[in-house]
Parts: sequence; structure tokens; C-alpha cells
Amino acid sequence: MTFKILSLDGGGIRGALSVRLLQEVERQIQAKYDQRLDEYFDLIAGTSTGSLIAAGLCLGKNTQVLLEMYRDRGQEIFPKHIRARRKLPIVGRLISFLYPHGDPNKGIPGLSTVLQNTLGDVAIADVGKKITTSSGDIIERPILLVMAYDTLSRNTSFFVSNNSDTQPRWYDQFPLWRICTASASAPTFFPPYDLPFYPDEKEDQVLPHIDGGVSVNNPSLAAVSHALGLDNVKFEDISVLSIGTGKATEPYTYDQIKQWQPLNWISNLPNMFLHPGDAITDTICSQLLNAKEYRHLRLDFEINHHLVDREDPSQYKLLRNIDPEPVNQYLMPPKYVSEAIDDPDAYDDLITATQAYLEKGYVVLTSPEWVKIPVKEAIARFIKLYPPRDHANAES
Repeated sequence: MTFKILSLDGGGIRGALSVRLLQEVERQIQAKYDQRLDEYFDLIAGTSTGSLIAAGLCLGKNTQVLLEMYRDRGQEIFPKHIRARRKLPIVGRLISFLYPHGDPNKGIPGLSTVLQNTLGDVAIADVGKKITTSSGDIIERPILLVMAYDTLSRNTSFFVSNNSDTQPRWYDQFPLWRICTASASAPTFFPPYDLPFYPDEKEDQVLPHIDGGVSVNNPSLAAVSHALGLDNVKFEDISVLSIGTGKATEPYTYDQIKQWQPLNWISNLPNMFLHPGDAITDTICSQLLNAKEYRHLRLDFEINHHLVDREDPSQYKLLRNIDPEPVNQYLMPPKYVSEAIDDPDAYDDLITATQAYLEKGYVVLTSPEWVKIPVKEAIARFIKLYPPRDHANAES
């Protein structure tokens, strides 16, 4: 038996990039197994923008619907007039211009408004369906895992759809749109989002939450950990398809950052500190799952190429120069693509760059042996190695 995990990173509007990658995965799974993504994967985990993609998939929505959400409603999540104020060199740093949630102030649409319209009022405990396996066990699939950071207890909240305990959990009846709003409330972009803690006991008990990317922007390891706590799931059964939101690799020189004041650091914190953890998680997952066979596949790419490649390998002792005109290396002609997580105007460029990556890009697997294969071929290889449960039983 294989236990297949889909892991979706955080990254704001760049979640559109993730969905376009998923669209190719969806196409291949549909062609080979005639299944939707929520039928193929056993667990779908998401953080921040990845949480709303994960929730949408678990409700049976296809990638086209999710792409249209980013394309048509990105301006509601990141209103242009607020984005313009945030760019003001002095005022934008001195005054906190935050994007609205839309909840509880329904008069000002925002993130939660879009999520409620997209996901409806389905509670997290109602996600998935009960399936009887060939051995007679009853399981819930797919499992949804969403992460947000609780600033009161200073812990990461793991919101999961399955519940092996007999007692209800404090968040069981929360609609998905509320949990995803909490997961996507990125500091310096959105205000915190409060979730009531057992409101039937005491109305004023609330847990303030912010973006799950503060602690777990790439939820792959968290998803593996949760899977290992399930009945009849062994480590050797687990495979992970991990999808990023594009690598923002703008370099900062010493001369540049030594001039920064506290407000400069605050404005650059999300860009500098959210994504290094993604690479560490990716490396650990790859080393753990690819030790003997390829059970981990990561799809992601540099949005822009910021450093000039060395022409001669013997120059390894010299630092690479910063390219004064960074561009996306997959686009023809090459052009710069916005790396901002709050720029809906970048939608078309992000989709075009992702399409070019799917056509021209490669995935490098370093363990158990070094392999470089085209992206589409890597996807095909993954879904062939790890078929759906019913197909695996038929073939075994």
C-alpha cells in the first residue's frame, strides 16, 4: 500500500504558480487513472495560500476553478489602493497599511470574503469521505492538514480533518474559510485572525492566529509526521509530492543591509525568513524519503535568476556576481517577473513562467543516485510509481 501526500507551500498570490503546476499533475492523473486530485492523494497539506488550495482540492474542486480565483479575485485580497500606499518610501513604512480580512467587517471585502465565497461553509470535520479498504478497514480520505501559528500559546496549530479521538476538538465545526484565513494572515500584510476556543464554554476565549508560514511554510515534514501517527501507515509506504510557490532569490549585499533601520528589516522579513526553511525541509524530506527509492518529488523554480553563472568551474573560489537585470530564465524573450506575494498584476507572468518551466525545466534528484529529468517526465514517473489504492491492489 502507498500513502500519497500532496504538500503545498505558502506564498501569497504566487499560489497561482502552484495551481498551474498542479494542473499538469491533475492532467496526468486524470489521463492515467481517471481520478481527481482528491481521489488520488491520501493527505493534502497546505500552509497559507497553500491551505486554501488544499481545502479547495479536498472539496473536489479542480485546478481551473482555483486558478480563476487567483486571476479574478486577487485584487480583492490585495486591493490596489492599499498596495500603492505600502510602496510609499516613508509613509508606507511608518504607517501600517494592512490588507483587510473582510471578516468580521463584511462591508470591506478581503481575504476571508474570497475564501468563504470559494469554499462555502463546510466545516473541517466534514472534509473527506469514509472508504472501506480491501482489508476491511474503514478510513477517511483525503485527510486535510492546515497549519497556522497561535501567538497566544506560541505554538503551531495543526488543523486536521480526521479525528481518531472520541472527544470533539475545539475547531471541529469551524468552516474551512475561517481556518484558511488564519493560516494565510501573513504578518506585516494582514492583521491577526482570532479563532474562538470552545466558544460554548466561554464566549470571550479566543486564540489569535497568524500565517502558518511563520513556523512551517513548507508542510511536507509536518504531513509525514501526521501520516506516521495514523493506523496502518508505515514510513516505507509514504510518498510526497511537494509544490512550491516559486523561489524568491533577490540577493542582499552587506553594504545594503548594514544601512537598514528597524523599519527596513520589518518590511523585508517575510521575503528573507519565510523561505530558507522551505529549502531545509525539502532537503530533509529528500534525504529521508529518497534513501532507497524516489519517494519525494519537489516542483519549484527560481522566479528570476539573480546571480551570474560562472563560465569556468575553476572559478569556484570567486563569488558569483549579481546580475543588474535579473530575468526569468525560462521565458522567451527573458523578462523580470514580480516576486512580490501581494501583486495580483503578476498573475499572467507567473502562469506563463510556470508553463515554460513545465516545458523546459528539469528536476534534479540527488538520492539514491543523481538523476536529472524533465519536469513532466518526473511527474509521470511519480504517479506511475505510486498508483491509487485500488490500482495498487489490482496490480499486486
